[in-house]
Amino acid sequence: SVQLSESHTAFSILVKDRGIGMDEDTQNQVFDRFYRATKGNIHDVKGHGLGLSFVKDIVEKHGGTINLKSQLKEGTTFTIEIFKNSKDD
Repeated sequence: SVQLSESHTAFSILVKDRGIGMDEDTQNQVFDRFYRATKGNIHDVKGHGLGLSFVKDIVEKHGGTINLKSQLKEGTTFTIEIFKNSKDD
């Protein structure tokens, strides 16, 4: 699921799945360029391990943050926050 919200200071995007989740080692590497998890059937999933590293780069270049919470057998949630510019900037 995807949820969008806005506060006085930021826009937030929450992306949540109910997949297999990630162990701590995977969570620590998931934003690394070319990283692909070794669990699950990775042969059926196409890709080069670049998507999340690109997302992180773009979010950070806009002054934002991306965080994840994951639990094995329950799923993963990514939270992106893009902060609004203040009128003083």
